[in-house]
Amino acid sequence: MPEVFVYGTLQRGGKWAHTIPNAQFIGPDTILGELYLDEYRGAPILFHGEDVIPGEVFDIPKMDLGPVDVMEREFGYNAEQIQTGSGREVLVYVHSDDTLKERFERIPNFDAAAEFRRWYERASQEPESSTWQYFTTHGGRSPESR
Repeated sequence: MPEVFVYGTLQRGGKWAHTIPNAQFIGPDTILGELYLDEYRGAPILFHGEDVIPGEVFDIPKMDLGPVDVMEREFGYNAEQIQTGSGREVLVYVHSDDTLKERFERIPNFDAAAEFRRWYERASQEPESSTWQYFTTHGGRSPESR
C-alpha cells in the first residue's frame, strides 16, 4: 500500500475522510509547502514552498487510492513523491496552478474537523450549489454522523 501524506480534507475528521475507509493511520508528520484556503470548497490548496505543513500519513490501499486520485486530479492536483519531516517517502497531492495563490488566503495549517463543521453549516444552506451537489453525490455525510 502506498503511504500518503494528507494535509486537508482527507485527514481524520475531514470532509472527504470517508473516501479512504480502508486506510491505516500511521501518524502525524510534516512536509514543506504553502497552504491556501479555498473557503467556498472548505479545503486547503497545497503548493510547493518552504513552510512546515502539518498533516497525517496513511497507508492507503490502491482500491481506495484510485477514486482519491481521480478526485484530486479533477481539482488540479498532481501526485508527487516527497520526503516528510521524519524522513518517510510519501505520495502527496500538490496543486499545479500557482496563479491560484492570488485568489486565496495563505494559512499555516488546516484543522480538518473544525473546517468541515464550518463548511457544512454554510454549504448545507445552499443545496443547489455545485460544491454541495458534489459532496452529496460522492457520499458526503454530516460531521456528526462520523
